Amino acid sequence: NVTGVPTGASYEPMIQIIRECLPTARRLGTLYVPSEANTVFHKVMLEQSAVKAGFELVTVAADTSAEVADAATALCTRGVDAICQLPGNLTAAAFPGIASAAVKARIPVFAFQSSQASGSPIVLARDYFDAGKQAAALAVRVIKGESPARMPFQPITTTRLIVNPKAAQAVRFQIPDRIL
Repeated sequence: NVTGVPTGASYEPMIQIIRECLPTARRLGTLYVPSEANTVFHKVMLEQSAVKAGFELVTVAADTSAEVADAATALCTRGVDAICQLPGNLTAAAFPGIASAAVKARIPVFAFQSSQASGSPIVLARDYFDAGKQAAALAVRVIKGESPARMPFQPITTTRLIVNPKAAQAVRFQIPDRIL
């Protein structure tokens, strides 16, 4: 008797954007949180999309917000061409540490949460705000008497491309004109 709007990330389109921006790239990096089931799930999904496109995915775990900056620094020393940061609670809250490590290493960060646009040249976001609007439409249907058991889960339909030229400049990364 439930319905809803899951907010999965847009992995394959992001991998295509990374390939367009960095045609010779081979290794992507990301941080994940082993104790957050959502980031473990997202890590698997990103890895499948990355491998399918010919990328190797390098992962580094972080368990607390205090570990994120050091984990990001460690990730930047592992020969990654870019960071493709998974969505997650801890990594979103501690994202400035990831962005700072990437700037020092001159590695672009691609992200999936609009809140990370300040430190990412490119974000491809499916956000809770948009999912909430979609879920509200489902709630209206339930209020009007429709059974939630008959309403399948609906994937989020809005994806936002956010481009931050200032973040790109900080890592000396050129965003292709087509994306701009």
